[in-house]
Amino acid sequence: MNNASAITNDQLVSELWAREVRFILGKKPDHPPTMMPEDLIIFLAENREARLQLSLIPLFLCHPEFSKYVSETVHELDPTHRLLLECFYTAAVWIERKYLSRNQLPDLYSSELGFTPGEDPEKKT
Repeated sequence: MNNASAITNDQLVSELWAREVRFILGKKPDHPPTMMPEDLIIFLAENREARLQLSLIPLFLCHPEFSKYVSETVHELDPTHRLLLECFYTAAVWIERKYLSRNQLPDLYSSELGFTPGEDPEKKT
C-alpha cells in the first residue's frame, strides 16, 4: 500500500481512540471510526513511529475480530513491514493467552516465526 504518509499520526491515534484503544495519548473523536480495519492495520504497520506500530498489539487485543484482516493484508506489505505485523500479531496472541486467559486470536504465525506457544506461554517448547 505504502500510502502511510497520506494519513497523519493524529488521524491514526484518533482512529485507535474511536475503537476504544487508548494506548497512545489522545482523545476520543466526536465521530465513529472512519477507516476500514484493514487500512488501519496497514497504516500502523507501515508507520515510521514505533509507538504507532506497537499499537497494533492492543488493537488486536481489544478487537480480536480484526485477526481476519491480518492474513488478508499481510501480503500487501513489503517484507520488513510484513515481519513486523506478524511479530506484533503473534505478541498479541501470546499476551492474550497468558494474561487474558482466552483464545480469541487464532495463532497465525508462531510456527512460521519459529515459536510454538503451549498451555503456558512462559515455557519454551
